[in-house]
Amino acid sequence: MKSNYQGIFDITPIPIWIEDFSEIKKALFDEGLIGKTSEEIGDFFEKYPEKLEWLTQKLRIKDINQACLELHQADSKSELLEHFHQFITPEVIKSIKEQFIAICSGTDNFQTESRIKTLKGDFKDIKLSWRAEPGYEESLESVIVITEDITSFKSINKALEERSRFIQTIFQQIPIGIAVNKISDGKTILVNDNFISIYGWPESVLDNVDSFFDHVYPDPVQRDQIKTRILKDIESGDPSKMHWTNVEITTQKGEKKWVTATNIPLYDQDLMISTVYDETELFFTKEDLIHEKNLLRSLIDNIPDLIYVKDLDSKHLIDNKANLNLFGSSTSEVQKSDLELFPKEIAESFIADDQKVFQTQEPILHKEELIFDRERNEIWLSTSKIPLIDQNTGKTKGLVGVSRDITQDKKRELALLHKSKLLEAVGEVNRILLANENWKKALDPILEILGSTIFADRAYFFENFIEEKSGKLFTSQIAEWTNGKVSKEIDNPDYKAIELDQHPIFLNAIETKRCFYKLTKETSGETKKILEEQGIVTLLQIPIFLGNDFYGYLGFDDCFEEKKWTKEDISFLQTASANLAIAIGRQNTFSQLEESQHQYKELFQLSPLPKWVYNSETFKILDANEAAISHYGYSHEEFLKMKLTDFQIQEEPMFLEREITQKLKNNSSFLAEEIHRHKKKNDEIIFVETKSKALKFHGLNAMVITANDITFRKRYLETIEKQNIRLKEIAWMQSHVVRAPLARLMGLIHLIENNQDQFLPIESEELNQLILATAQELDGIIKDIIKKSEQIKLDEI
Repeated sequence: MKSNYQGIFDITPIPIWIEDFSEIKKALFDEGLIGKTSEEIGDFFEKYPEKLEWLTQKLRIKDINQACLELHQADSKSELLEHFHQFITPEVIKSIKEQFIAICSGTDNFQTESRIKTLKGDFKDIKLSWRAEPGYEESLESVIVITEDITSFKSINKALEERSRFIQTIFQQIPIGIAVNKISDGKTILVNDNFISIYGWPESVLDNVDSFFDHVYPDPVQRDQIKTRILKDIESGDPSKMHWTNVEITTQKGEKKWVTATNIPLYDQDLMISTVYDETELFFTKEDLIHEKNLLRSLIDNIPDLIYVKDLDSKHLIDNKANLNLFGSSTSEVQKSDLELFPKEIAESFIADDQKVFQTQEPILHKEELIFDRERNEIWLSTSKIPLIDQNTGKTKGLVGVSRDITQDKKRELALLHKSKLLEAVGEVNRILLANENWKKALDPILEILGSTIFADRAYFFENFIEEKSGKLFTSQIAEWTNGKVSKEIDNPDYKAIELDQHPIFLNAIETKRCFYKLTKETSGETKKILEEQGIVTLLQIPIFLGNDFYGYLGFDDCFEEKKWTKEDISFLQTASANLAIAIGRQNTFSQLEESQHQYKELFQLSPLPKWVYNSETFKILDANEAAISHYGYSHEEFLKMKLTDFQIQEEPMFLEREITQKLKNNSSFLAEEIHRHKKKNDEIIFVETKSKALKFHGLNAMVITANDITFRKRYLETIEKQNIRLKEIAWMQSHVVRAPLARLMGLIHLIENNQDQFLPIESEELNQLILATAQELDGIIKDIIKKSEQIKLDEI
């Protein structure tokens, strides 16, 4: 790239890499993967996952342009190359594996999509493609890699999918039958429920043109006439001819229907859109209307939607009955403008929208508008206005408006908003419960949220208890909220110990874990008395159970009307009470856990053997006991800044990580005893025997290790082995080295004894010298044996 094109390369807005794949290809060849199938190569990398990293390290980046730096949010080429590993995500690893497979297949180009992580930690979707430069197709020594940021495209694609689902919903809900067929083979590829309902046959019958005609038109004569006419109109290619009215059809049940069908050809897409209206009723009631204009008029007048046509002055040219009924006019009053029909403010808003449609020739679709009928009742409309354009001049000549009464939908929307508020309240209650370890401290804000959300006048919580003397079940009010319009009863001593047996109607409902929902006038006895003295008109109480134990209840009062809380309100309160029960149970469990953790802490800290806990995913030390601190020389703070790999000596890189990861994959809770080399703070190397167990530590996957220093024992055994070797040497010397001079000495003595009188003086002198030399040799050997024996000392261990 050090050519005249370097400048163009650097300023090209597309991220480009120049890379060298030759070492990777050679390594793949050496591994015997060239020419293998993708399945075989995939199996290879599954078996040897470390090969992926090894091969990736052989990638050589020759050059990168400025756009590449911007994509990865790097300030310089050196920074990007130095931190190249940071943007390798699981998706990138998958992409790398696919590229290796492509290289093995002999290709000189590749394309895929992946996801990277920039140097600033942002995730980006990319489209990656590469091709070998001419002349390097075989060696792949110079490969141009292009990475295109498709993050926005992905987001748009997601939005399009959501839009497609939205359109599909409309397609199914639209009040006409619609089907989409392939023009080439007549196969049905899309059909809505109304299409099936109108024709009265299952979709399997309507899935192609021939089956459609055979079943919908059982009479052969009629079928031939209809089929000939329709196919001829379609073959004409004229959309205006593809509209058929008063067509008689037969359903699967033998019923006769009359429909109007319209086909819309999309030749460039090989598609035919078929629409159908069920006009059976209209056919029987308006048989004398044969003209399309009169038929259309009848249709719009019987449609509940408001339909109208306006000219450029916003005067009404056509209004259907629903629209005329809206502003209380008759057909004789058509030709009036909106200013004459509606209040000024509303009329001006209508006219402004009309002018926008006239000027832009763009429709306004589904705009929500608030108007008032003759009785001043609020009416919400969903209005669409479509421009009428002169086909000859291309100019706007008016508009068609369709407004649908969505008042009931709006009411449902308000109901949904209330449901949304209920959900938000549940979330807030959960947040408060999670933020407070003591659930009783959370009661006041929770009661305020619950009471105000369901528009209660008073909300409260009663906690049950067993009276010691009588053994009876009592309940006591411990928290209360009011809206300020009713009396507060939290300090009323009568409500600190209410005997529940006096309220059987309440207990009967509660014992089945159902809510207690009553009007005061429907109660009697002590129950009615206690409600009336608080001014309660409507009562709702939600029981709280811990397992099968009736713990207490939430109560809600309306003191002004006979309130009918909705199912959603009650469900919301039951959810809140269930979450409160969980919080109560959680606090009880936490108390037990704290005691258990305290006992564990004591066992951990008081152990005479070094113990520590580390994160099994990051290997970071999470805790260490006093024995570990004392034996290894690190302080507790130093331990917490270390990883297991900082003091455990590995035989090879990443060995410990792979070993532990593999054992955890095999769901091994207890690991076998193992021998490791550890390094103390003073750099002393020790041998330890470790036992480990998997556990959860503050929510993290962790391992607890117990270490036993066996350095002395190991060295003791090594010394014993050395002593055994020396003893073997001594034994050999005694059996071989000592034997030679001893045998000579014995032979000389035997010679002297048998020939003493025959030796000359000089010969006797020589014999004496030989005896002396042999004795000295034997003495040296004995001294050497003694020296080696003295080296065997256990105190050297």
